[in-house]
Amino acid sequence: MCEIAADFYEEFFRKTDNIVRPHAYDDAPWTDFENKKELIPEGGCQGGILTSTVFIIYHADIPDFLSWCSSHFFAGDLTAILAGQTRVKYTQQCLDLEKKLKLFFDQLEYYSRLTVQPINYSKTEGIWSARAIGSAPFEIESGENKINWIKEFKYLGYWISSKLRWGNMIKKSMLKIRQRLAMIN
Repeated sequence: MCEIAADFYEEFFRKTDNIVRPHAYDDAPWTDFENKKELIPEGGCQGGILTSTVFIIYHADIPDFLSWCSSHFFAGDLTAILAGQTRVKYTQQCLDLEKKLKLFFDQLEYYSRLTVQPINYSKTEGIWSARAIGSAPFEIESGENKINWIKEFKYLGYWISSKLRWGNMIKKSMLKIRQRLAMIN
């Protein structure tokens, strides 16, 4: 700090009129209640519009945070899509995706800590989609939590399989129709 500024501040704080003192709290109104020691409940109403809207607004920055993958929200759920490289050998694609998944879960864990929104690992699943036959040749882990591979899942009313075909959706719809017809007869 230059000498002129040091002299100014030294002189400024010597004058008692320049010092602002906080208001005395001894004349504050008396209160006749105590705070309850109740925990604030977590979560919100399932199926409610407010809960899902607040979730989406609160996490609206996740596409910027995880910009290298595609992320989709619906209600309180997050779906992320990671793509492998094209025009490389299958083993190289697997190694690349394994690295991307590790990075994805590390960044998602970091994001969840920043937003104080823990990841529900009991609902976290992965689906492997490739032209090659077989399932994913590696395990997914996030910290100490193992992520299970699945063959299909339901998202927004549609059954999505690992081969991205409509056969499963048609079979499940036919089964539902047969069950409803059986209830009528």
